[in-house]
Amino acid sequence: MVNPGKEVLDDLCMRFVLNCPEEELRSWERLLFQVEQAHWFYEDHVRPENTQLRSFSLKDFVKTLFTTCSVLKPYKAQVADILAQFNAYKSLVPVMGAIILDQEMEHCLLLRGVKNSASWGFPKGKVDQDEADIDCAVREVREETSLDISGMISEENSVELEVGGQRRKMYFVAGVDRQTLFAPKMRGEVGNYAWMPISELPTKYKAEGAGVITEDDGKFKFWQVWMYVKPLKAWIKRQKQKKKQKAKLVVLKRKPTAASKAPPAASEKDTLPRQKKKEQGGEANKGGASPGGRKGSLLQFRFDRGLVLAAFDL
Repeated sequence: MVNPGKEVLDDLCMRFVLNCPEEELRSWERLLFQVEQAHWFYEDHVRPENTQLRSFSLKDFVKTLFTTCSVLKPYKAQVADILAQFNAYKSLVPVMGAIILDQEMEHCLLLRGVKNSASWGFPKGKVDQDEADIDCAVREVREETSLDISGMISEENSVELEVGGQRRKMYFVAGVDRQTLFAPKMRGEVGNYAWMPISELPTKYKAEGAGVITEDDGKFKFWQVWMYVKPLKAWIKRQKQKKKQKAKLVVLKRKPTAASKAPPAASEKDTLPRQKKKEQGGEANKGGASPGGRKGSLLQFRFDRGLVLAAFDL
């Protein structure tokens, strides 16, 4: 492997340092974010076109750029302090992401870095300047998976923690098909994706390093997952209870069918005005009222045997 030439490094410096917005040059922290972008561009686009070029860690890339780039050379002796300041600043920048669940809410989506030995975690990333929490989560998920969750995400379905002075928020997004194809927007950022049973997720910090033994006897190590598992399980429980309650309400409020709505067929007598029916009832019961004062009762009926026998000509 060979080091990149001066032309390559000057081009990166021109793209990401000299041409960056003026407000990004007001502090080493903001400037180093631009250098970090240059590092990603080098690993994702420059190296794939020339596989002989060496790969850099961010620390080594910063040192190399400060040694080569004319506008950064005056500060090369301060690189260690600048990096320490940058890392301290990054550790306090809020992180947003999403825990993506399948339709049954029994599996969640995890991703890992390019190396097979890398740990697995949720899609997430740091908030840009003046960026809303929810917009950051949508952007990070899209960049790392190509999935657009903008229509599935809401503030009420989230959990926020503070770890070492850093604010972290994860949004719960359920209903994603496990057949969905995922791909990172930037090369070299994500090595693989997996749907992990929620029951297998660690609930303690020490369990993240131990991981889960997979079918091929490989360890499934986790990174910053355990702290969200209990809130996630509690949220899933509430969502399932809500679904059960809604199902009960649907049964109780079920609309009657067309047949049950239809009134019984009315006879010709039933269609007569109420006053006329009353009069007819009075005519039919002129012989007197039945016990209890009910007119038209079967108690007023008399069976005439002679008329019946005459009808049969007997």
